[in-house]
Amino acid sequence: MNKAIGRKKLFIAVGTFFVVIALAILGLDVYRMASFDHVSSKLTLTRGPHNRKQARVNYEYDDQLYMNIKLSGYNAITMKDGKEFTVLINPKNPGRPYTTSFIIEGLVLACGVLVIVAGIKGEEGKKS
Repeated sequence: MNKAIGRKKLFIAVGTFFVVIALAILGLDVYRMASFDHVSSKLTLTRGPHNRKQARVNYEYDDQLYMNIKLSGYNAITMKDGKEFTVLINPKNPGRPYTTSFIIEGLVLACGVLVIVAGIKGEEGKKS
């Protein structure tokens, strides 16, 4: 019985950790969307070290042209070469563009909720 309670608490703790992380990342993305400037850019996919895809963008901000600026790695998976899209620019650091897709946040949040539900329902199912 104590093992079951400990396992249930562990599942709930791990699931809660995932949910908190997802909400923190989501909050950061929402903050960036609300406070950073939205700028049109064009994507180019290149091959980097170890032949991995890299997403790079070209955009103009504050009368300065930024060329071939690397985005984070996961963007290369979700974006297509030549696509025009909006990047978020921090006026204090315009050479570092941000994007938001909410895919990672959604996956982490879903995993957290599933782990919590599995912890609760898994122990309830054993009682029957």
